Amino acid sequence: MLTDLPPNFRTIVEEYPEIGKLYKELSNACYEAGPIDKKTAHLIKLGMSMAAQSEGGTHAQVRRAKDAGATTEEIQHVAILALTTLGWPLMGAVWSWINDVVFED
Repeated sequence: MLTDLPPNFRTIVEEYPEIGKLYKELSNACYEAGPIDKKTAHLIKLGMSMAAQSEGGTHAQVRRAKDAGATTEEIQHVAILALTTLGWPLMGAVWSWINDVVFED
């Protein structure tokens, strides 16, 4: 479980396991709080990670969206949708972050 987390986050969770446990429980509760399916939720969170300019968050949400059944085309569509909101420079950056993961295998 911890191996798929970014190194800094993993270190904090290893040093403070109770915080990690509670964070995971909160995360699960947020997903279960409403009617949105996991795939859609991860695509939404992908968009939020992109808007926050979080490369690590974008990588993580691409992986989670793929695990939840999202296609490469659906994931890349999130980047295309960001164009008119975030602009070309950031859309280009997030496109490369997405493709870091999509084509890592």
